[in-house]
Amino acid sequence: MKKWVCTVCGYIHVGDEPPDTCPVCGADKSMFEEVKEAAIDSMAPEPTIPAPSTDATTSAVNGKWECTVCGTLDDGDNPPAECPVCGADQSLFNRIGETTAGASQPGKPKIPEAPRHGGSATDPRSVDLGPEPASFKARLHHRVIAQILKHHVHPVSVHIPNGVIPFSVLFVMLAAAFDCRALEIAAQCNMIFVVLTMPIVLYSGYVEWQKRYKGFPGNRFIAKIVAAAVVTVSAAAVIVWWWIDPAVVQHKPGSFILVNLIMLFAAAVAGLIGGKLVFRD
Repeated sequence: MKKWVCTVCGYIHVGDEPPDTCPVCGADKSMFEEVKEAAIDSMAPEPTIPAPSTDATTSAVNGKWECTVCGTLDDGDNPPAECPVCGADQSLFNRIGETTAGASQPGKPKIPEAPRHGGSATDPRSVDLGPEPASFKARLHHRVIAQILKHHVHPVSVHIPNGVIPFSVLFVMLAAAFDCRALEIAAQCNMIFVVLTMPIVLYSGYVEWQKRYKGFPGNRFIAKIVAAAVVTVSAAAVIVWWWIDPAVVQHKPGSFILVNLIMLFAAAVAGLIGGKLVFRD
């Protein structure tokens, strides 16, 4: 196996080819140089990030069971009853390192593998979209999806409603408490911004669910979808309500604030579940 060093930051990559970009500094593939073992030993010690191992034996050290939906590892003797990240059932866990471990223990029964729902056996976060379609329209759609997944559009775009909604709700409550028209206008502008960004959030989230997790219908995924729908409907309802009754904050503050709080709670639920999936916490 060859070793490549980034000439910008000193990161060392192990593999037949250098990575497309350095995971530390983002340098291009052309900035990597192949080095010999002796050259690496003679280099001044610099902090490096070891390349992730794809060897089954090494993986078995980190965890004995792998969730086939989100890639979470568990080091127990038996798989957990439920994945702590995505909520997948026990039957959706595979024993990793089984080939190597089983070979050293003759007669050990082989555990049947569960079908993989997300990623690949070596990289659960990877997504294989297959070859590009022949037609222009299908090829364009294929490339859009690839860019959405590559640049993590959903985790990035979802920060907009999650960051703006709390301030919008706060402005509504303050506007109702102090009869402040300026705060009400600020809340309106924030909500319009949220409504305009929700189509991107919803579509990119659907792509993530379908492609990265193969549309796995787990409870947490369904809960996240429902929460996102509640946020979208609530935000649209708030805008329409303002359009019908511009003084709704003064006329019906209780009902209007309640709708805003429901929207805020749904956004928090969706964000919490999404965070667990991204950070596997």
